[in-house]
Amino acid sequence: MSRVRISGIVFLTVVIGAGSCLAREASQQRVVVDTTNRSAPICEYVYGQFIEHLGRCIDGGIWAEMLKDRKF
Repeated sequence: MSRVRISGIVFLTVVIGAGSCLAREASQQRVVVDTTNRSAPICEYVYGQFIEHLGRCIDGGIWAEMLKDRKF
């Protein structure tokens, strides 16, 4: 296939996809907050304890020095 034909197909695909997204009607969403129902307090030490287990996502990860420099 020629480059022009492929570009035309890609362009039409994008236009049709964008048109179908814009054709949808906006739906109304509702959020209900019940302020009379209180649950138990959350421990202040819970937040942030799971970040280090994600590998090298945050500042090179917990084992970055071992994996990059010392090679075990």
